[in-house]
Amino acid sequence: MSKTSDALLVEFGFDLSHLSRASMHYKLEDNEELKSFRKIVVAQKESEEVAELERATPPPEVIQEIIKEGQALG
Repeated sequence: MSKTSDALLVEFGFDLSHLSRASMHYKLEDNEELKSFRKIVVAQKESEEVAELERATPPPEVIQEIIKEGQALG
């Protein structure tokens, strides 16, 4: 299946297909607390991705210097 599913099976004895069936059986998608938690997790992940991208992006001054050096090399 996937690394996540395999890891669940090794660690807890069930995989993603079991988790999906249980989610439908217990109607976890309708649970407002879980919906709220999921929104928080997604927002935090997006925020972390943006922060990582910002850390990996050189400042404009560095980009301009690289362009100048490249132009000087032809």
